[in-house]
Amino acid sequence: RGAMGPPAEFFAQHAPALAASSSSTGPQPFLLSLFLLAMYPCDTMNYDGAQLAVAPCVVYWWTQQAYDLASVISTAAHRPVAVDVYSPCIPERELPNGDPSFGVTVRGHPKMPPELQTRHGEKPISVTLLKWAAMSIDDSEFVALFDLDVDPFLPSLRRSAGAIEAVSRAWLDVFERMKYHDVKLLARPDHTAPVNAAFMILRPDRQLYLEGAELIHRARTAFNMTHGWELVGAPRDVIPGNDSVWVVEWGKRNRTRGQVIERNRWNFVGAEIDQGFFYHMFRVRRGG
Repeated sequence: RGAMGPPAEFFAQHAPALAASSSSTGPQPFLLSLFLLAMYPCDTMNYDGAQLAVAPCVVYWWTQQAYDLASVISTAAHRPVAVDVYSPCIPERELPNGDPSFGVTVRGHPKMPPELQTRHGEKPISVTLLKWAAMSIDDSEFVALFDLDVDPFLPSLRRSAGAIEAVSRAWLDVFERMKYHDVKLLARPDHTAPVNAAFMILRPDRQLYLEGAELIHRARTAFNMTHGWELVGAPRDVIPGNDSVWVVEWGKRNRTRGQVIERNRWNFVGAEIDQGFFYHMFRVRRGG
């Protein structure tokens, strides 16, 4: 494999931040942060060449659902929960009001962290790669990332105490299992990718965040479909042997492994953006 560590000058530039907020030593007052990235212009966004409207009311609706879910989890865990909305689409003062006395804090972020802002002379960073900002929220023990089209807490779940109790119990059980098994990223695959980045739960790590931020700035030259991120090699050569993509399962038509293993190429959906990047940082780069 090639060298995968970030250049020394990048760490030198960000060393104070790293020392001040190391996830291994810093306090984590929040059990969980519910994270949304909607870092698009307030009126339109570009998706595969199409201009789509991003109405502030959509961000507000998601935030209200996230607030309700945060309240349920906070009440059950007796720990505060944060809702972090990264979007210029709606001013922080217009977001649903969090109430720390009830265990919920709502935080608006109209700009990305400085490590993920486009540098002078660079082309803009792919929006989906900016989800990596979730790794910087190291005042939370866990961060749950949602795409805007993923509902955190549907109204139908609020109609009975039994449903609310089941939801809170399920979330707390996931946290306990992640801690017990030392799981850093929890995600499901989709029809082609080993990680579906529409919904993930991770444990923030400041050092890994800075390493990933540096790699994101090299994204245009640090990925291809034959050797993947950081040009480490073909999938069969670098994916850990205990990864689920190696498991042989019966599919709809035949017995098959994960697509990335079958094809031995990094050309699954989202390989060059969020789905491939998170998989690389948590599984390939760490070697399992």
